[in-house]
Amino acid sequence: MRERHDTVMLEQVTTALANRLEAPAKALNAASGRLDEEVQMKVAERQAEAQVSILRAKSVSIATMLLCLAVLAIALGLMGRLVLGAIYTENPSVSDTKPISSPVQLPTLPPSVDLDNATVTSNFTLFRQVAARIGEQELTVQAGHHFAKSTDTDFEHAWCYSDITVEDVTYDLMLGIKNPGSKAILRPISDGMQKATGLKPADHRALFEKCPWLDGNPNVSTGSSRSNTYELRGEVDQAAVDRLIAAVEQGVKLVRLNSPGGDMGHAMRAFDFLAAANVDTEVRGICASACSIIFLAGNNRHVPVGSSFGVHQWVSLNNAVTEAETQFFAAEIMERFKKAGVDEALFINASKTPPSRMYWLSEYELKVWGVTRSGLSS
Repeated sequence: MRERHDTVMLEQVTTALANRLEAPAKALNAASGRLDEEVQMKVAERQAEAQVSILRAKSVSIATMLLCLAVLAIALGLMGRLVLGAIYTENPSVSDTKPISSPVQLPTLPPSVDLDNATVTSNFTLFRQVAARIGEQELTVQAGHHFAKSTDTDFEHAWCYSDITVEDVTYDLMLGIKNPGSKAILRPISDGMQKATGLKPADHRALFEKCPWLDGNPNVSTGSSRSNTYELRGEVDQAAVDRLIAAVEQGVKLVRLNSPGGDMGHAMRAFDFLAAANVDTEVRGICASACSIIFLAGNNRHVPVGSSFGVHQWVSLNNAVTEAETQFFAAEIMERFKKAGVDEALFINASKTPPSRMYWLSEYELKVWGVTRSGLSS
């Protein structure tokens, strides 16, 4: 009996102890749950802070990139007077001895724009080119002659080169240089250029010997008229345009052009007058740079076989043109191109060709870009 009694008492004590421990255990379990929730909240806060830091870093990166782009845009704008980089296209093929190009120059801002006596024009450079054959290759040898002024009888310096195309890659091969009153100097061909073009030193020298150097300045700013035709030859300047306008006022209906270019402002003045007068234009020889503006004023426009039409960039000789004036000038040219009905490809290729080069249009480009229009016969 006693053992049974002890057993019952032990069970009662055990039950009492279990009941007394149940409440603290529940409290401990609740505290643990609250601690887990607090830890999860801390983790979420840390993650949110990390996301905010990442977003801030990305914002700073984007702001820095935009600032760099803005600086680049400003830098490009400051270079605007040099306007628009350069791809050179060869002139139409000609005989081995006949030079097909002369001086090159492009237009000035309209007289209404005050640029503190600045003259906007291209570098005055005379180009000549001849065809040459090396093995099975038909090549063109170009010679450029830089003059300080269009009235100078001798050039300051000259250079000769040829564009060699191999597997759709064009290499600008320098052949030689020349100073007034001295012999031309051959520029040796490098090993790398020999490997790229497949030309040997003997081939390079043969091309050099074809360089069509000038002895002086062949341009004469004169004009003549007969019947209903007027011929403008030489540089485009105020006097030349004044004579042209006077001839048209007297009844001239066809203007023939043989000019390397000149002053853009006077060229655009001639364009506006000729376009309103409903006359025809024709190239006899070359019409390059500023001359191209005058030619586009024609109602009917013709470039016969053997004549050449070229365009390139313009620059300010005294660097007095601002970015705003550069943009205004580009708009003035585009407005006249649009009035002439030519394709924008003409303006694009002119803008890509540096002043020291000339983009000579092929017969196909003259027709497809709307530079020539039917109505005249050769």
